[in-house]
Amino acid sequence: MGRMNIDPMDARFMTVAEIAKALGVTTDEFKTALPDLIEEGLPPPDPLFANRRYWPKVKVFFDWRYHLADDEILSVNRSLRGTKDSTGQVW
Repeated sequence: MGRMNIDPMDARFMTVAEIAKALGVTTDEFKTALPDLIEEGLPPPDPLFANRRYWPKVKVFFDWRYHLADDEILSVNRSLRGTKDSTGQVW
């Protein structure tokens, strides 16, 4: 069996470069922002899928970050993670 030809926008587990492209920024720009985004709650890469991030969850994170989604969407994630965002709120 050969590799499936999947449109990158249909992918569910995406590399840093694929996420950057989907967001309309360069890979370098995204990598520069990555530490701050992780601190804010960007979903972690999944070691079961070649350390790629699950795109639907990444999209929810950015929708929340830009106030396109309700805070309740990430409330469970915040309470489980126990990290703080830039305002000091525990995630």
